[in-house]
Amino acid sequence: MGRFLTLLTHVHSLAGPVVMLLYPLYASVIAMETTSKVDDEQWLAYWILYSFLSLVEMLLQPILEWIPIWYDLKLAFVVWLVLPRFRGAAFIYQRFVREKIKKYGVIDRHYKSSNDKGKNKSVDFITPKKGEQEVKTSPARSSSLPVPPLASVSILHYEYARRGACLSLGARRENRLREVAERARELGCPNVITIRTDVSKVEDCKRLVDVTIDHFGRLDHLVNNAGINSICMFEEVEDVTNLRTIMDINFWGSVYMIRFVVPHLRNSGGRIIAVSSSASWLPAPRISFYNASKVAMSSFFETLRVELDPTSK
Repeated sequence: MGRFLTLLTHVHSLAGPVVMLLYPLYASVIAMETTSKVDDEQWLAYWILYSFLSLVEMLLQPILEWIPIWYDLKLAFVVWLVLPRFRGAAFIYQRFVREKIKKYGVIDRHYKSSNDKGKNKSVDFITPKKGEQEVKTSPARSSSLPVPPLASVSILHYEYARRGACLSLGARRENRLREVAERARELGCPNVITIRTDVSKVEDCKRLVDVTIDHFGRLDHLVNNAGINSICMFEEVEDVTNLRTIMDINFWGSVYMIRFVVPHLRNSGGRIIAVSSSASWLPAPRISFYNASKVAMSSFFETLRVELDPTSK
């Protein structure tokens, strides 16, 4: 019994550094190497909150010493901040911090200063995280935009919403779809629909496009933002067929969507936006299949740039 209590004490002591520092550090590095804007928001918000909590703890140390359960309360709070199920850091930022600074126009001032045509209801240019291409849009008020998916939520979703575009969102996780749709409405999106979609399945891609056309009657832009990754050394993979999903989503998901939207985009004179990665030209170790999927994606879209150009025929 004594050994068990000793072990429990050690686990309790180690839980703090692991939960408060090691796991957030690991997750922050992963977030920097992915295209997810939501992950960036979560971990940047966490480090700000953790720094603030540490400052408060330092200033109130004489008082906190009289609270025996302070460490446990702090640990429980940090667990809520970091666990993917709760994403407490992002929640606090979105519900409290962002609304407060937005109230005083801080966001709007920075936003307007980055755009020469801040009052124009079209996106002048957008450079998504990890993306190099320039994105130009038609006036957004009449646009319907299928966005597959939310495996990584790009800044593009919210940028279109701010400019008044109608959105059709597709992803596998319905709870994330609802969250992004709600946020899009708050930013000014006049009409947003969500369709549960697995872009690795051709029938799901077709349904996403069909539902979008049935609802909006037209389609102006397609944003291919689906992406997953697996970090491992190639020779350590026991069954390489398990990594097929990376190609199915990162590459084939884009191909399926393009196949079904091209006729509609020709009618509307619309645009295709492909979110790629520096891995397409600067491969990194431990993500061989991800690198390959981005190379395939970039080559495919460079080919389509010529094939779909109306002036090339």
